[in-house]
Amino acid sequence: MTEIAWSDLGTRHTYFVKNYRSWEVKKETVVISLPYVTADVRLLFNDLTQDVTVEDVSFARSCNVAQKTVLNGFQAVMVNTTTVRGIPATRWSACLYDYSINMTNRATFYFSDSSWMSPFQTPQTSVPLRVEYFARRHNGSQVTEYNIIGDLIIFQQNPTFKPETFITSKGLFCPNRTGESMRFPSFPDQFSLLMEVIDQDFLRIAYQEIWYDRSLQMVRWDSKRADGSDSDAHTYIFDFNVGVKYMIDIHLMSCEDPSPLVIGDDFVMLNQKNISMMSAATYFHSEVADIQYVGTTTVRDVECNTWIGKYFDPDAEREITVQPQWTEATGSVVGSGAFFRMEIWKGGSLRPAVYNIMRYNPTTPDVGVFDFATCYDASNKKHFTIEFKVVNPKNFILLGRPYLRETVVVQLASHLEIQPNRFTDVTFDYDQHGTLFMSGTMLGPSKVNGFGRREIDLNGAFDFLKGSVAASHLAIMLSDSDGEPMPLEGVNVVEHNFHEEFTTTTTTTAKPTSIVVPTLPPKTISMKVPTAPPTTATTTSTTRTSTNTRTATCPLPTPCTCPTVRSIPPTTPLVSSSVRTSRLTSPSTRLAATTRLTCPPPPPPCNCSHLVQSTPFPSLLPAANRSSPAHLLLAARALRPRPALPRKSSRARRGRLPARAPPPDPVSPAQQQPWLSSAPLARRVPLRQGVHVHHPPCTSISHPPVTSSFPTHPSASRITALIREDRIGDEREGRRLQAEEECKMAR
Repeated sequence: MTEIAWSDLGTRHTYFVKNYRSWEVKKETVVISLPYVTADVRLLFNDLTQDVTVEDVSFARSCNVAQKTVLNGFQAVMVNTTTVRGIPATRWSACLYDYSINMTNRATFYFSDSSWMSPFQTPQTSVPLRVEYFARRHNGSQVTEYNIIGDLIIFQQNPTFKPETFITSKGLFCPNRTGESMRFPSFPDQFSLLMEVIDQDFLRIAYQEIWYDRSLQMVRWDSKRADGSDSDAHTYIFDFNVGVKYMIDIHLMSCEDPSPLVIGDDFVMLNQKNISMMSAATYFHSEVADIQYVGTTTVRDVECNTWIGKYFDPDAEREITVQPQWTEATGSVVGSGAFFRMEIWKGGSLRPAVYNIMRYNPTTPDVGVFDFATCYDASNKKHFTIEFKVVNPKNFILLGRPYLRETVVVQLASHLEIQPNRFTDVTFDYDQHGTLFMSGTMLGPSKVNGFGRREIDLNGAFDFLKGSVAASHLAIMLSDSDGEPMPLEGVNVVEHNFHEEFTTTTTTTAKPTSIVVPTLPPKTISMKVPTAPPTTATTTSTTRTSTNTRTATCPLPTPCTCPTVRSIPPTTPLVSSSVRTSRLTSPSTRLAATTRLTCPPPPPPCNCSHLVQSTPFPSLLPAANRSSPAHLLLAARALRPRPALPRKSSRARRGRLPARAPPPDPVSPAQQQPWLSSAPLARRVPLRQGVHVHHPPCTSISHPPVTSSFPTHPSASRITALIREDRIGDEREGRRLQAEEECKMAR
């Protein structure tokens, strides 16, 4: 590779020329940079064909091929040694004759001395430094002289060239191109691909996905812009069986009204005044163009074979240049012989539209991709299940589901004389015992028929299916990978009518049973709490906490008959259950606020031992601690009888006589609560929750909070002593209150 600065002494112009020479491929490329011109002129010499391709991409992007000129009489002789650009050199001279243009040229060459070191060469290597041409051209009686000097700036031996170095520029079509040729690949009749479309004129990038099946006469085309400006992207399905186009919203899964295919739609071409499906070669502009093989190029770091073609677009009324590129047959990681890239040059545009092909799959697309069942309502669908018997099920599980779906659907549609796209949502279930179940949906004929072809209605096609199964005339032929036949025989078909199945009421006869279901107890409060056993006479004993309320019943004697009493609220407020435990308040803390109060003596205490064990306290203490001494003491204090409050008679209120209530008979704790003497003792447990009990029949009592726990398990005698001490304290409190009342009366 050399880079030369040529100076024309006659015109006083300088040209920079790069020369690339490959002795391996026997090709040479000369790139000339002209003054006042932004583009270059390229000369491509081919030693095999003895021609030169001259391409001018500065204005018209023209390309011409000419015969290579052979210079005769080249025989250089050494003249002397000299100095060129300060470099010691040897001078050589020769005469050249070009008979094609009748020109004689005297050439002088200068080579560096071998002792001079060059940055691009190995030591002791002589490189060219300068070339001088003095030529005379005879054109009849007119003689033109040329005096040109070229200084070699860069000279490299055996460099590495890119493949596109010795081929024409992109988008440049040469009409009489010669050289090696290669047959252009043909597009298959079934394929799918994803394209990245780059429009350099409008600076837009979009992604298009295509599923093409010419045997089914179906095409699906999806498009989405890279910037997301098309928020409502659509799927277009072209049905060339009846000439209908479906447009489905991808995100909403809604379908617009189908419309007939017209000229101008994608994949639509006019064939003898009839609309037909465009071939893939026509769609990618390779069928109508004059295709030439260019050579090997590197595209996205992949070696590709490149072709170029040119055709006239009647709609745009201009010539279009298309340059498809396919991967080489071997050595490609993408896949050998794959459609890889396409560039379209419109007229003399310098910015082509680029189509980067990704996910190119030259196989038959799955029939499910052409599903347009969204465009049909429920009245134009029939859901079914067909039972097939597999005659030779030995290798059935090795069959691929795409092959099974396509083969069964195509043959079943052919048997019913309908289009395969009228089957949708097809699934298969195999029971591993020679029975195959096919479930799916059969669609009716399209509401729009662009071609006016006759179609079998839905009921007629389904009735024919049921008749074929009943008469054992439905058979599907399959084969495994070895070509072994594997037929399917239709055994049964069932129609699924979702509307009838979900609206029909089914009744079942209940069998008699010997299990008696108990009746639910009456609901006393809105909360779901355990209900106490039924009794003849009951009262309500309520245990309140800061978070819930539980109601229990207790047998009562003759209830207390009192006039209306306005009660003073308790002085000790309820304590949150999550903080500490409250003791039961003594009855003496509640006084009657009225001057008239007549009550009989207090009734005998209530025997509520079953409530303590079942209803109130499980909500306050853990189940494991319900029989602990702390638990028993708390229950005993809550349920034992209290001394009656001092009450005044009508005579006492008039200042005559103080009223005294007779003291209650002494009753032992064991007589008050018989279960205390036999209660088991358990490990020490701290008191947890505050207890607020409405003591029968008239008063509400509570105790101040207790923060300590029993250090040891007390005995029954200790519990009895505690109860006696508490009772003595209540009697003292009653006498104190009575004394206060007498003092008030004395004043």
